[in-house]
Amino acid sequence: MLHDRLFKKLQEKNLPQPELPKECKYYFREVAVGWKVLKIDFNLKRDWSELKVVLNGLDNEKKDILRKQVELNLIDRVMYDKMIKWILTNRYPIIKLNLLKFVDYICIVGNNTAWIIEGKEKLNYEAIGQVGVYSCLFSKDYPQFTVKKAILCEESDPLLESCCKEFGIAVFVL
Repeated sequence: MLHDRLFKKLQEKNLPQPELPKECKYYFREVAVGWKVLKIDFNLKRDWSELKVVLNGLDNEKKDILRKQVELNLIDRVMYDKMIKWILTNRYPIIKLNLLKFVDYICIVGNNTAWIIEGKEKLNYEAIGQVGVYSCLFSKDYPQFTVKKAILCEESDPLLESCCKEFGIAVFVL
């Protein structure tokens, strides 16, 4: 699949900020955003009672990633669909929960920078709009981060790439 392939290349090429070591980066896929705008309150540490059971079943590398995810309260699509959504359906209307958006990739660099990354086969208008909306929603949900935007693609478009530069969106062509 395209998104699996792009995610693997993103990590292999140590993007974004390839000058920094991989050890200071955490990569996440399909992270939910829009919590604050929708006024949905959920905290993984506080509200997810099965957390310890899940952690016990993981190898050390996956435990480290999940611990970071819990620390930052980043909820990915798998976690949301399989565990969190059913908890929230008792508190919020399902139609509201279905409005959350999912960012293709997030890369946390150090303690204060979050890259919002959209993955596409070819750079296009949709990707530019998506990364703009997702970064706006993410910055409301996680104001502690400096947010940077990027599009990861296999093919570029020079006209759109020049616009991305003006919009402060990095384009990584793999």
